[in-house]
Amino acid sequence: MRGISFWFFISAMFYGVGSIIFGIQMSAGQGAGFATANVQLTLLGFLTMTLFGLYYNAVPQAAHSRLARLHFVAATIGMWLMIPGVAIAIEDGNLLLAMTGSTVMAVSMVPFVMILRRLRRIAAHAAG
Repeated sequence: MRGISFWFFISAMFYGVGSIIFGIQMSAGQGAGFATANVQLTLLGFLTMTLFGLYYNAVPQAAHSRLARLHFVAATIGMWLMIPGVAIAIEDGNLLLAMTGSTVMAVSMVPFVMILRRLRRIAAHAAG
């Protein structure tokens, strides 16, 4: 594995380990109120980054595009904003960073959808 799928997997492992450490800390009684941030880290960080890595590894023509790199960069920035933003929102009610990160995460899906549409069109054209 290499290229963009590798970077999605490395990121997923980073977020997965972070989520485990975060969960251990919470279970030790230091911040059980942050469960929402931990769930976001696990689902969006570990799970979705792993799925994107699997997709780009299985479909190399999708991985070799600027859109795939844009997808990775935007998703990474979104995670880096959203997770601390959710923790801040839980702690003091300030939603700005969480909302910004969530918006960037949502926008990061646009390049992925564009890649899927492009490959679908190419496959349909080749088949018919």
